[in-house]
Amino acid sequence: MVKLWNQTGWMAWTVAVAAGWSAGAMAAETFPSKPIRIVVGNAVGGVDDIWARRYAQQMSERLQQTVVVDNRPGASGTLAAMEVLKAPKDGYTLLYGGMASLIQFPSAGGTVRYKPKEDFEPVAMATLGYPVLTAGSNSWAKSIQDLVQKAKAAPANADAYSCGTSGQAATSHFACMMVAKAVGAEFKPVPYKGGSLAATDAASGHVDFAVGFYGEISPLTLGKRLTPLVVFSPKRFPLYPDTPTVKEVGLEGLEMVSFSAFFAPKGTPADVVQRLNTTVIQSFHTPQMERWLSDAGAFYQDMSPAELKAFYFKEIDLWRQRSVEHGIRVEQ
Repeated sequence: MVKLWNQTGWMAWTVAVAAGWSAGAMAAETFPSKPIRIVVGNAVGGVDDIWARRYAQQMSERLQQTVVVDNRPGASGTLAAMEVLKAPKDGYTLLYGGMASLIQFPSAGGTVRYKPKEDFEPVAMATLGYPVLTAGSNSWAKSIQDLVQKAKAAPANADAYSCGTSGQAATSHFACMMVAKAVGAEFKPVPYKGGSLAATDAASGHVDFAVGFYGEISPLTLGKRLTPLVVFSPKRFPLYPDTPTVKEVGLEGLEMVSFSAFFAPKGTPADVVQRLNTTVIQSFHTPQMERWLSDAGAFYQDMSPAELKAFYFKEIDLWRQRSVEHGIRVEQ
């Protein structure tokens, strides 16, 4: 009787495992069977919103399923992150962005109710970009060398220069403070609700400098109202061929990249994550998407989920270190 029970139990267990595997395989094969929601942490018209909608259209065509964008602005993107965190772990709710909500805000001491490394699954890279330090065309600073020379000529901390940023603990905030420390100047960060607003005030002379991305500053640089002084990239921008990189002007170690990616709640099935990763990569490599990215002065790099995870974890550690080194903390 014992032997018979063991055999029966083994058979039942085998059937159950096979049934479970079959159901999981079928679920992966039929994904997606309902609309996918992309949650964005800024308002309609923001950079992440624009790109999320572009990706949504391309992904919808490839997945043969509706893909919608859900805007949840506020709290440095953490409201959007929380919305995704509480969603079912099935691949139907994705976070777009992540730089502010998962990396910079928590790294600078911002209070969040999640653990960036443990609660989110990196799915696919979306865009990468490098910031640019600018000054108004009527400013005394016509090049980064002007700032370096003036800082060297003046006593330590004799002059404080205002530097417009897109917000506290944003990439532009870090860029301002890192440049100031590197050249021996004192910068007072002035936060705005977006890099384009900071750029406009720099062009008007209301702040001495501003840091922004090409899409934010290009209307003013093309109109000769704003001068790009230095780019925080490892090589020169094709759209700003005459603007040196930080390394070229002797500011070693100041390269910094900002990125947007797709994330899912931790525990989302690996085969679903892989399907989404492949779809995002295919969605980007279309003539229209590649042209849009080039026109925006941004970049792209194919990454598998594992490669993106390694990149994401490295960026978290890097921005935590920068926060400590430059004393950048979120005011609670």
